[in-house]
Amino acid sequence: MAQLSSEPSHRRLDAHRRWEGARADLETGHPRARAAVETPDAEIARRQAQATWALVALGVAVRLVRYLPSWPLWGDEAFVAASLLDRGFLDLLRPLEYHQVAPLLFLWLELSAVKLFGFNELALRLAPMIAGVASVFVFQRLASRVVQGVPHLLAVGIFAVAYYPVRHAAEVKPYSTDLFASLVLTTLAVEWLVRGKNSWALWALAGVAPLALALSHPSVFVAGGIALALLPVVYQRGELRSWLAYLAYGMALVGTFLLVFVVFTARQYAAESGAGGMGDYWASAFPPLTQPVALVGWLLDTHTGVMLAYPVGGKNGGSALTAICIAVAVGTLWRQRRWALGGVLLAPLGLAFVAASLHRYPYGGSARVMLYMAPAFCLLMGIGGATLIAWGRNVQHRRLAVAASVMLLAALGVGQLVQGMVAPYKTFWDGQTQGFARWFWRDLAHDAELVCVRTDLGKDFFPQQWEWGRSAVYLCNQRIYSSRHRAGAAPQWDRISATHPLRCVVYSVHNCPRDDAKLDGWLAEMETQWRFVGKQQYRVAPGVANFDDVYDVYEFVPYPGAASSPPTRSTSRQAAMTNPCTPWVR
Repeated sequence: MAQLSSEPSHRRLDAHRRWEGARADLETGHPRARAAVETPDAEIARRQAQATWALVALGVAVRLVRYLPSWPLWGDEAFVAASLLDRGFLDLLRPLEYHQVAPLLFLWLELSAVKLFGFNELALRLAPMIAGVASVFVFQRLASRVVQGVPHLLAVGIFAVAYYPVRHAAEVKPYSTDLFASLVLTTLAVEWLVRGKNSWALWALAGVAPLALALSHPSVFVAGGIALALLPVVYQRGELRSWLAYLAYGMALVGTFLLVFVVFTARQYAAESGAGGMGDYWASAFPPLTQPVALVGWLLDTHTGVMLAYPVGGKNGGSALTAICIAVAVGTLWRQRRWALGGVLLAPLGLAFVAASLHRYPYGGSARVMLYMAPAFCLLMGIGGATLIAWGRNVQHRRLAVAASVMLLAALGVGQLVQGMVAPYKTFWDGQTQGFARWFWRDLAHDAELVCVRTDLGKDFFPQQWEWGRSAVYLCNQRIYSSRHRAGAAPQWDRISATHPLRCVVYSVHNCPRDDAKLDGWLAEMETQWRFVGKQQYRVAPGVANFDDVYDVYEFVPYPGAASSPPTRSTSRQAAMTNPCTPWVR
């Protein structure tokens, strides 16, 4: 297209009028308003649609590249997965292992995948991945019902490649399902606002709300915010069918919340409400209401920090640009009198703030616990970003700004795609831990009977080790990479011989306090039945904080005959421990 300055005066005037018309369309707020940068030309609309779907495809690809290679489980994932090792569906009603809190339907989906496909990384991450991929398409639908053109393109692009929705789509945590539940509820609410007298979306909300609340704890903020935002609209329209659907939605919301809370959620929160529980962990995410000066700083830091890291961002004002775009978008919706839409998007944030003030749920502090707000944040950022671009007076500059924004989003997605293929792990040491587990549970069991002292023999020499820390990763990797543990089989004691020894694994974290009396007692007990022949120690990442796992392997063989007496414990053990440590490096 020719430069605007080189066109005849009447063409420049026509172009200016077209642009002003496009900007006016954006400000009208009509669901199908065109927000093209300089003209509502069909070719431009086609290119924008192509770019939008290309970003959608990129978003799906980025999520899959974090899923299909079976990335190693890291600590937070293993904390949740540990409760799926030996529990049944009803057992998940009890408080979880490792001080975790997770919604019941999410846990049941996880356990269903494990029972169908085995305990492994792909099965554990299946439900979050399905929710993550589906969310990209549902968000595209949501955005198309609110805006068109550049705001739609930017919003979809931001959501597709934003770091936190991508990352948590391939993690054994409920954050991806939080996002999906929020997105479905928000989309149905917007559908009802757009369709006017058609009340099917309200009835759909009434049907979906129980599932959403069982699937996601923070979805109660989204569902409650929607109820508050839609009430004035239902009252204004005054239609009986809308009132009936709205009342059904309200009863489903309140009834499900009370049922889930009494039967399930209250037990989890009660188990974690003591000292050192989640309340202490999230203390910084609760507003300091009794300190006005500190509260102002907290609000500023929270609303320009990691909570708004879309598509990227960080602490200490690292998400200030997102905050600016959202503020501009809110102003735009206010001028358009789209108050109901603004309420649907932002009322959940108000309810979450109330919950944080009561120390019931964190507000800010982390993007993951606020991921249910991602649809609202990304949509508002797309509107705000397009509005900022539309304020520019030079048509060519506006075109360049849109093109640059799309290219930056694409570069962010491609960068995550490459990173996921080159370094398929959260941290390098997570990859080392996975590689060690694959080797250890396969090779050391090849010519011996390899047993875990804790899981197979029921012995524990490290108090408190099995409540926090990397022991959860150890338990999960044992189940994934030990063929016997994966099959749920007992040790084959009759196979133990001089050529097929018994190897007992004692896992610990470096410098973890040990109950030496219990360990010595166990060794003495073992030597009444087996002859101790050696000990080998393996350390996964010596000297690396939080990854220095220690595997002590005690080896035993049967006594040569009933008449033979076992050697003294001190002599045999001292002779066998001359070279006790073998760092594992690969």
